[in-house]
Amino acid sequence: MKNYPLRRGNSIGAVLATLALVVVLACGVIYAMGYATVENSSDKTTIEVNTQQMKEDADQAVESGKQMLNDAGKSIEDGAEEVQDQVDGDSEPETEVNIETEPAPVAPPADNNDATATIPG
Repeated sequence: MKNYPLRRGNSIGAVLATLALVVVLACGVIYAMGYATVENSSDKTTIEVNTQQMKEDADQAVESGKQMLNDAGKSIEDGAEEVQDQVDGDSEPETEVNIETEPAPVAPPADNNDATATIPG
């Protein structure tokens, strides 16, 4: 198995390379979204960034996010109320049930005169 040496001391270079990549990607996204335009002429190149459009789109995104959160909150509240109504509907007040009970029949007392037991003996 081949051992590869660890590279040390080049962390600043890695950070700068990552930063450069992030900047290039951000510029690409800004250009692709139409927030920046590039104009080339024979004597100069002009890059214009439309910050007003960026601000309007950001405000619209914030409002859309607020509306979505409000709708989600309302939906959760409605669901909670529905569950509460279902729970309340299941626990109806106890209904009093009257059951007429009769005491168990009592056997008449044994008449000792009628029956005589003979024990053989």
